[in-house]
Amino acid sequence: MHVVRLRPQSHRCPHDQHLRWIFAVFHLMVATSMVFALALDVIIVPCYTEQTYPVASNNTQFIIAGCDGRDQTDFFSTYVSLSVDDTPFGWSNLSVTVVNSISVSVLITPTATSMSLTDLSVVMNNITNPSSPDGNVDEEDCSMYRTVFAWCMPVLWIENVNLLVRPQISLTNIVVQRNVTNMIVLKYWTSAYFGRLYFENITFSGSESCFYFEGWSQSTSAVLSTDIAMRNITAIASGFFPLMNTVYPIVIDIKDATMYSSNFLINGLYATDNPQRGARASGLGTFNPIFVSATMSNCTVIIVNAIMDVVTQRSGVFVLLYRSSFFRDGSVLSFIHSSVVTANASVTNIYLVECQTSVQGSFLEFHNTYIHVLSSGNSTATMMFLFITSGSEVVKGSQLTLVDSHLHTLRGGRFVYSSASALSNASIVISDSSTSAFAGPGYIGALYFSTSLKSTILRFVNLTCHGGTTHIRFASSLDAVSLFIANSTFVYPSSNVIQIYGAKASRLLLTITNTLVSLLPSTSFIRLYGSTLSDSTLSINVGLYFQNQTLSANWEFLYMENSTIRDNSLLNASVAIVTTEPIAGRLLYMSSMTLSNDSSVVLNAFPSRNVTFAVAAPESPALVDVSLSLFNHSTLIIILPQWMHWKESAISQIAVISSTIVSNSGEIHVSGEGRGYRESMSIIRVNKITTAPLIGFYSCIVSNSSIVRISSIILDVSRVAGNATTTVIIAMLSN
Repeated sequence: MHVVRLRPQSHRCPHDQHLRWIFAVFHLMVATSMVFALALDVIIVPCYTEQTYPVASNNTQFIIAGCDGRDQTDFFSTYVSLSVDDTPFGWSNLSVTVVNSISVSVLITPTATSMSLTDLSVVMNNITNPSSPDGNVDEEDCSMYRTVFAWCMPVLWIENVNLLVRPQISLTNIVVQRNVTNMIVLKYWTSAYFGRLYFENITFSGSESCFYFEGWSQSTSAVLSTDIAMRNITAIASGFFPLMNTVYPIVIDIKDATMYSSNFLINGLYATDNPQRGARASGLGTFNPIFVSATMSNCTVIIVNAIMDVVTQRSGVFVLLYRSSFFRDGSVLSFIHSSVVTANASVTNIYLVECQTSVQGSFLEFHNTYIHVLSSGNSTATMMFLFITSGSEVVKGSQLTLVDSHLHTLRGGRFVYSSASALSNASIVISDSSTSAFAGPGYIGALYFSTSLKSTILRFVNLTCHGGTTHIRFASSLDAVSLFIANSTFVYPSSNVIQIYGAKASRLLLTITNTLVSLLPSTSFIRLYGSTLSDSTLSINVGLYFQNQTLSANWEFLYMENSTIRDNSLLNASVAIVTTEPIAGRLLYMSSMTLSNDSSVVLNAFPSRNVTFAVAAPESPALVDVSLSLFNHSTLIIILPQWMHWKESAISQIAVISSTIVSNSGEIHVSGEGRGYRESMSIIRVNKITTAPLIGFYSCIVSNSSIVRISSIILDVSRVAGNATTTVIIAMLSN
């Protein structure tokens, strides 16, 4: 077996100094309290025995030392059961010390469930519970009669203590290599107050969880002002994990309790099912280091320098916040300098955090965190930083933050996928982060929302998305949602950069600025389909960058179909096309669209200085292809590039406007006057003879004080061979 000890990385985050101070003080507090505990009754436990000791007085100390198994050839153990007698006042200053021993287990349990323990002190150091020699106990017997057999026992088991006041537990330099047991079990308590639990240099191999904490229920078991610190933890999955879609916690399993104002600090965690690290895992179950089925109120969980390495199992979830619990009242779950790595070509799902619970006024944070797929196989796995499942909710001012976090996978994955029943009054902030798919189209992206958002802020700064399908997708209602994107790059999606699909958006504020976009053939920057925008503002300022594009490319900058924009809505898109080669595609495509009630769509391509076009699309060579109904003071404005021309073989055509109704003071305006450019005009160079109009109107109706206007365009007409003149039709109206 290769034992891996994680060490702090050389680079530091702002939390490092604070964490080192916490660990130092934590360890000092535990050690000091244990040294000075008043132990009037000292019991030295003989090695290699299984004995039950009654605890009938305060200030009792039990010591196990030097039971290292020398001269032992068969299975041996030192198993101590401390039976705490019933008393109406409880006991205090019970102390247990275990050092330098092999195959040791301690069970602390009262004779009555109403028992309380005050100032319980447990110190264990340099303990190994090895896999051999074998205890010769069936796994089923271990599961049913754990406390009966020493082989099945964890190093420490505390059960049925009604009230734990100021417990202080320190386990350091511990190795457990038995598939059938845990390292520590704390089970069935009513209240635990002001505890200090410290674990360092732990190596665990098995199919159970290393740390197992189980209360009676969330309503009857409470933990208050308790700190749990873990440092340098190695957990190796070994055993059978049989059931598909079932998680098997391997590091921490906490359930059926409510924690108040308590803290988990985990620094240096390595969890793996890698056979090269000694793992012997099998089955269809999900690899899961941390499982939380407990309500956390004003609690902090900080995970630093952690790695989940998935090699054998087909799926993995680093942290599962299980349903029927709450993460609330300013609680924090924070990953710092951590990563998920998989080299399994058959892996299906990898999630850093799966949230099945209610997040209320709390924070989920990822700082300098990575997900990497290392396999070169044909994996279609889905990788996610945060998966918010149906039935969960993120509400009441909760915030999701990703900073300097990166998703690098074959085909599938997202930063955040939400099918939550409610996501409202929340915010999602992503900065200095990236996603990339290196094996062709897949499902990678930044965000996907399949359910509604309300009063939510989405803020992306310095975000890079490369490859995959749709980078940002909304597929349900949006109410009072603000999406801000700045200094970002979206490269080569196989479908869209931003998609609003089948959604009703009200009071949507979308702002995109200083952002670079590169499109592949048959893709679009923004796709609006089967949706309604009302009282919304979309302000877009991007650079559209093309390199080595073929002439047959068929892309759309703005693609809108079967949708309605109404009630004072504005879509204002400014695009600067950057290219050194002729390009082919549409700047605007609208089909079966409706603009009404003082709404406007403005496409401003004037920042594009010098653009050469080929055909825009096989079915329509126009740069703008529009079919819409435009009513009640609504406007469609198209501002052309500063200078544009077509390849010699291409038809010079700017816009095709067909099957369109403009009424009740509506307006369509094609202009060469760039906004913010005084007295500017677009220059259009026309090659050879053309019979197609630059701007064509087909089967259109313009009525009731409506306007169609063409302005600020200069034509540069070339001559053909033989000094023949070029025939140019600027605009044509046809039934």
